Amino acid sequence: MEMIVRPFTTEDYPVVQHWWHLKTGGCGFPPAELLSSDGLMIDDVCAIWVYLASNAPFAYIAWSVAMPDAAPTRVAKGLEMVLAEAEAVARRAGAKIIMIPHQYKSMHRLLEKCEYLRGEDTTLFLKGI
Repeated sequence: MEMIVRPFTTEDYPVVQHWWHLKTGGCGFPPAELLSSDGLMIDDVCAIWVYLASNAPFAYIAWSVAMPDAAPTRVAKGLEMVLAEAEAVARRAGAKIIMIPHQYKSMHRLLEKCEYLRGEDTTLFLKGI
């Protein structure tokens, strides 16, 4: 099945909320109104959100979530795809730096593969674009 990155819609919220719930054992996913309008998704694989600063050339990427039952290689490729599109969104908005906090080591490896630099805090990654 081909993977296509598309904008996240409000109709997708229950799906990604469920994925988050399964991944975290019930830890809360943010309310829909806290998610950026620049969300990106690949159906049955993953989603991510881009937050753009209004007063600095800066973007923040957060809330990456994947379908727990998806094959790990499919999730890794999907996350790489949504991350590339998130970078394009940030670049078009004039961002020069992207910051991504992330706690999972598998995501750390992907971010390093995508040329993000680990910040002083070992769970914070930065990239000039």
